[in-house]
Amino acid sequence: MDLPPINRVSEFSDLGLEHRFRAENIDRARRVNYLTAFPILAACILFMANDIQQGGVSWTIIAARILLAMIVIASVFVTRTRTHWQEVHNITYLMTVLVMLTVAWIDYRRPPDFLTHLGVDIIVIMGAYASLPTVRSSMILTTLFTLYLVGLHILVKQPTFQLDNYTVPASLLLANVFGLSMALLYQRVQRQFFAQLLEAKSISEELILARTEVQSLSALIPMCSGCNKIRVEDGQWTHLETYMQAISGSQVSHGICPDCERRLYGDLGTDH
Repeated sequence: MDLPPINRVSEFSDLGLEHRFRAENIDRARRVNYLTAFPILAACILFMANDIQQGGVSWTIIAARILLAMIVIASVFVTRTRTHWQEVHNITYLMTVLVMLTVAWIDYRRPPDFLTHLGVDIIVIMGAYASLPTVRSSMILTTLFTLYLVGLHILVKQPTFQLDNYTVPASLLLANVFGLSMALLYQRVQRQFFAQLLEAKSISEELILARTEVQSLSALIPMCSGCNKIRVEDGQWTHLETYMQAISGSQVSHGICPDCERRLYGDLGTDH
């Protein structure tokens, strides 16, 4: 079975088929938004609690986390009312961009000797690859986010250990490599499975059509005993050749059997 071609970023080469895949997977896109929202909300609450407990609270950072949590909650409710795949995907993009902007701004607001939350940054990168609907969009957003973090670390932060200048960029690079590999494989498998379902559905429809045709051919066919015309469903009488062509697409050719040849032409039919 030949499956439709899939390009290097794990999308169907046929744009129409790609749009059909996204449209028929809109429920999965909604579930991704729901599942993405819960970790974001949990992280906002936990980090706010940690900041308050540690003292020296930066209320601008807390306000940013509260605003992010409110937007995520609103996005979840809006997702439930959207019926077009593009709208649901736009909500996924919005949540991802807001998370990246919030994390980037909080990292910048930290003291110069405070390293970025490397673990959180890696989770954001991996989460973008896992939640965004296309590899292409994941690569664009995570690349911009990673370049910002590396620049922030080198130009603004003051690491305690000299090796941090190497371990932090290397960790972010590895997160992108693993995330990209995971996204490419997952998106490709999803589309291959979708193509197989379409092929199976097409075969099933052909079998149903063939079965219907067989049943119609095996049914009792009213035929005139005089001229051999066939009575069709609307009560009209049609020639046998026309009837066969209509129900099966068969082209009827004319000839003469040996019995009719002898009956009509006698010995003349056998002389040549």
